[in-house]
Amino acid sequence: MTPLISTLYAPFLAASPNDAGGPFLAASLADAGGTLLAASLADVGLPLLAEGEAGGVNLLSFLPLVAMAMLAYFLFVLPQKAKDKNFQDMIKGLKENDRVVTTGGLHGVVTNVQRDAGRLTLRIDESNGTKIRVALWAIDSVVTDDK
Repeated sequence: MTPLISTLYAPFLAASPNDAGGPFLAASLADAGGTLLAASLADVGLPLLAEGEAGGVNLLSFLPLVAMAMLAYFLFVLPQKAKDKNFQDMIKGLKENDRVVTTGGLHGVVTNVQRDAGRLTLRIDESNGTKIRVALWAIDSVVTDDK
């Protein structure tokens, strides 16, 4: 018996073939080549990799992978899709005189929306009429009276 195999399976096999009072099964420890017999390992309750259907794949072994993929989809993908949809709806609803906040923290009033160019013009100072152009994706939120 090879040292690695004897170390791994020694607690599960009986000390000698005559020891019927061992913890599991008194079995033949090795065949002529020095490898463990498949019958003795299967009887002890240790599954073999080659055991089962010939060439078949146990689909149950993929169940944890499928469960993790579904969990990731529900935790990450669906919320992001909902967030993207809300953002697109907000951008489509932008019009002149809407008060907005940019991702950089600038507060301003929309004076012009250029959807084909992907930008809009904001008036950020009421006293002297200072205007800036920002990209549509830079709009963080539309400020309403109830916010």
